Amino acid sequence: MLKLTRFFSGNGLVDPYIFTICTRFCSFFRSSTQSTSQVRFADRFVDPAFGFCAGVNYFVFEAALIPFEVTAFNVVIQFWTDEIPVAAVICFVLLFYRCLRSYSMRYIVLTVLKHP
Repeated sequence: MLKLTRFFSGNGLVDPYIFTICTRFCSFFRSSTQSTSQVRFADRFVDPAFGFCAGVNYFVFEAALIPFEVTAFNVVIQFWTDEIPVAAVICFVLLFYRCLRSYSMRYIVLTVLKHP
């Protein structure tokens, strides 16, 4: 069995420990009564400072994702045709994000009002 584990992972000595740690974390989170984000888990179970760092990390990665997606969309469009200006592509993507956010917020508000 160890040879098979080494074949799939490359390091057969570390895998059982990672599996054990993941299993313990799963049972630890499953026994928790709160259903919330990872930031709250980090704040409650590790340290408030770690929870703050996890929240800042989440915000930075989510905020940095939008420019990368706009750039990737622009690269794909420019690969197909050069007739569409870059500013128009950026405005279209940002407008699409705004419409998507408005639709999702409307859906959330209607769901909250429907189930008090």
